[in-house]
Amino acid sequence: MRVYDIALKNLNRRKGRVAFLASALAIAIGTVVTLFSLTKALQESVGAQLDQYGANIIVLPRSETLSVSYGGFNLSGISYDVRALTDQDVEGIQSIPYRNRLSVVAPKLLRSVVLAGNEYVVAGVDFPRELRLKQWWEVEGRRPENADEVLVGYVAAKQLGLIEPVAENRISAQEHSHAPPSGQSFRLVARPLSIAGRDFRVSGVIRETGTQEDRFIFADLKLVQQLFQSPGEITLVEISALCNGCPIEAIVGQIAAGLPNAQVSAVQQAVKARMQTVEKLVKFSYVLAAIVLLIAFLVVTVSTMSSISERTREIGILRAVGFRNTHVLQMLFTEITAVSLLGGVLGCLAGLVSAVLASPYFVEAAVRVRPDSRLFLVSLTLALFVGLLASVYPASRAARLDPVEALRSL
Repeated sequence: MRVYDIALKNLNRRKGRVAFLASALAIAIGTVVTLFSLTKALQESVGAQLDQYGANIIVLPRSETLSVSYGGFNLSGISYDVRALTDQDVEGIQSIPYRNRLSVVAPKLLRSVVLAGNEYVVAGVDFPRELRLKQWWEVEGRRPENADEVLVGYVAAKQLGLIEPVAENRISAQEHSHAPPSGQSFRLVARPLSIAGRDFRVSGVIRETGTQEDRFIFADLKLVQQLFQSPGEITLVEISALCNGCPIEAIVGQIAAGLPNAQVSAVQQAVKARMQTVEKLVKFSYVLAAIVLLIAFLVVTVSTMSSISERTREIGILRAVGFRNTHVLQMLFTEITAVSLLGGVLGCLAGLVSAVLASPYFVEAAVRVRPDSRLFLVSLTLALFVGLLASVYPASRAARLDPVEALRSL
């Protein structure tokens, strides 16, 4: 009879012990798979949420500043030799080697205007890019669809009479609408807005953000360049590159190398906060996975030692009829390999199901746990590694068993 046949018959005769070992490995591997799957989903969720915080790279025109002292008084710096940005610079940003790591590239042209006696900022933007960059904006009305439509900040809209408060009895009728639940309720007033001699339609008002954007009027970039006779000119470019694993410093270096007339700055605080969050999640998952695998290792070791003690007579008989040490080792390792593979498969499947069921409680609805063939291979590898490593000492001890000493117990 071959060694493999003996090993399979032993597994068939010891179904209870096989089920126990396979369950222990399955629980350990399932926990690791669940942990890693949720960690990966959390990384994607954190990256998606931080992407909503806006730009983390700012590109400005390069200028020289001269400090002036006159009559013993220090005057504010005087900027000179200002090199304006252009549309070609935006194209240059989108052609860097790390261009696939750039989430949003949003150019802007800022101009000051006086309307109804107050000063406001007209920001020419590319609306699809800007709205993707500023995902936290709550727009009352709708987003611009045509070049002659604008978005107005809350303070500017209020001062220009573009909105009016909504009475309390009208609010109750809108409880189930899609209007944002927070902030003062108001509605748009159908009134054209004249900027630089051209009338615009106000498609929506941005609810109060608490920033300078509350006094901004956002219009189509190309049209603003035309109205203010600044063809192709750009005031600044906001770039969002908060994707998983983005090398921010390398991206900044590539943009600066491609735009020598620009000043490129990274908002390091947002980048470092994101990276620290991701690193802590990964480290926590590694530590917890190591603890779980260590517990599984101890369980398999103790169970295998107990099993070999119970099979002293069996091993003694096999040695007496001519089985060598290598045959005994081969038999025992075949058994533990089969049990480890069974535990690895069951653990991987259970871990994926657990991760899918638990993901709604930890990550956004847009992020889902997806099966990965590599994770399945890693699960089998871990199960085999833990099972075989835990069986090395018990199996070697069984292989060294003296058949004479073993047969004395018969």
